[in-house]
Amino acid sequence: MIKSCENPLNYVHKIRKKRLFSGFVLIVIAASIAAISINDYGTVFASHAGTGDQGDVFPPSFTTAFAEDEYPITIDGTTFKMSDLVTKVDTIIIEVTKPIQVKVLVFDETHSSEIQNVNLLTNLRGAFRQASDSDTGIYFKTGNPPTVVDPNGYFSNVDVTSSEKGNKLEVIFDITFAKEMDTSDIIITAKDRSNNNSSLLVIEAWKAIKSVTVEEPSIPEEPTIQGEEPSVVLTEEADFTSLTTDKTLYRKNDKIIFSGTITNSEEIITITIHDPNGKFVKLITALPDADGNFQTQVDTEFYFNLDGTYTAIALTPDKNKVTTISFKFLTTSLVEPKDSETVPSIISQEIVVPSWLKNSAGWWSNDLIRDDEFVKGIQYLINEDILKIPETEQTGIGSTLEIPSWIKNNAGWWADDLLTDYDFVQGIQWLIANGIMKV
Repeated sequence: MIKSCENPLNYVHKIRKKRLFSGFVLIVIAASIAAISINDYGTVFASHAGTGDQGDVFPPSFTTAFAEDEYPITIDGTTFKMSDLVTKVDTIIIEVTKPIQVKVLVFDETHSSEIQNVNLLTNLRGAFRQASDSDTGIYFKTGNPPTVVDPNGYFSNVDVTSSEKGNKLEVIFDITFAKEMDTSDIIITAKDRSNNNSSLLVIEAWKAIKSVTVEEPSIPEEPTIQGEEPSVVLTEEADFTSLTTDKTLYRKNDKIIFSGTITNSEEIITITIHDPNGKFVKLITALPDADGNFQTQVDTEFYFNLDGTYTAIALTPDKNKVTTISFKFLTTSLVEPKDSETVPSIISQEIVVPSWLKNSAGWWSNDLIRDDEFVKGIQYLINEDILKIPETEQTGIGSTLEIPSWIKNNAGWWADDLLTDYDFVQGIQWLIANGIMKV
């Protein structure tokens, strides 16, 4: 859970008026600034503005002027917004040796350049969860390398970068854990150049675990007596009966929903996701219900940066059984027609697309075949009834239109088995409807 430690509405201004010699009125403003929040666990924490050395009494904020798609903190791709976190959030599971990012976005009333320090404090739990209780932290002053305080050796690598975005400063902590760390809070502190400061608390934010490895189960051999058949000892091991995704093809900003069933286990299941090159992308967990059914999801906004086939590996809690599933992912939209480009809908008619046509589509997408050559080839296949597509009414007035890039992109993705025949045919229908291809 996140709670903000500052609240500009709590500023109390005491105004006193004093008449001077010539009747002028002097307005004296004494600002007493303090904010206290109580989270759902009863923990009280506070923040206050500093001296206001340069006349600035407004502390940095994690809530002011945030758009709907802006988040004060993102942990390993999981975004958190103040208004969303009225209940406890799931702890983020981090694998040791796997790099992750913590993104922080903080607002300053004057300009983001006024924010001088942004720190990340952790290793906090139980009765010790104040900033002063933290013995592990990453201290960042803009324009300088970070200072890492890590007496327990939790981190193997830390890097911090920042970028100004108008009145907001984005700070990215790139972190790799060296060893396990128990479930811990995260406190983010921010201070501006006038020594005004504020804090943000994430309760039970993350936990670092050992890297997940798939090991073949060892089966001990039973001692046997000569002349006797070895006895077989049957044990009820956890095993998967299913693992599915809600779709086979995803694109940027989609959510991937994993569902499945496991037998003989009600413990947490681990699912690791790997990109087309086999590189680890994300680790997620799921808790089966009493019937062994489980469901979990992952957002593709972060870390999914390659087109191609991804693999998800689910492991039983004892790691003795594993099941995998693959899905396809595109970093850009499937089709990107402009508002003026109407894409015909595919009705339930027969579609027959020869598989060998994918070679030509791939060559065309890589500019090895001219546009007119590809169009003439498709025309011939349709007229000879080799390529069968739904009837399409021509609404265009000529063949001088350029072929939109989205059609050529789709052809290339179809050649790489990232799109279905229906997606490819949709592009052909557009060429016919707009008079570029005549059949």
